[in-house]
Amino acid sequence: MDSWLGNRRKILVLNREDMISSADRNAWATYFARQGIKVVFANGQLGM
Repeated sequence: MDSWLGNRRKILVLNREDMISSADRNAWATYFARQGIKVVFANGQLGM
């Protein structure tokens, strides 16, 4: 993905947030934040 985007900022949208615990969601958010990637969790049934 870096070869396509270069130095542009990234936003990662992860769907089906209702399928994981809040602890796991927080762990993933922390993981991606440390890599400089903004993550948004979504639930397709309820919207963002």
